[in-house]
Amino acid sequence: MMTMAHFLTLNLILFYSVEELKKLGSEVLDLVQKRAGTTDYFVAYNKIRQSILQSRQERKQKRVMQAMNDPEALARRRIQRNEMKSRKRQMKTKEFAKDKVRLTTIKKRRVD
Repeated sequence: MMTMAHFLTLNLILFYSVEELKKLGSEVLDLVQKRAGTTDYFVAYNKIRQSILQSRQERKQKRVMQAMNDPEALARRRIQRNEMKSRKRQMKTKEFAKDKVRLTTIKKRRVD
């Protein structure tokens, strides 16, 4: 289910470049800091950062425990990830080859 925040995030990504989004984000943070006050802003900011770090740590612990309990699933996930990397590399090389300007003509072989 897509929340309003996800919808807005997708719209921002579609209509703005990365640099514009960074600039917009810093402007919003500055505005919030001015409205809330520096001390309250940093307390809230650090609280959010700590919760994000904690959730990342929990996910990491979960992956470690799952790897210990089910090493076959970990192996399947690694194989799948490597296949995806390989496909992405192939697509990238195809894109480069398609856009490459060839200076010489490619000779076709004669079929006798």
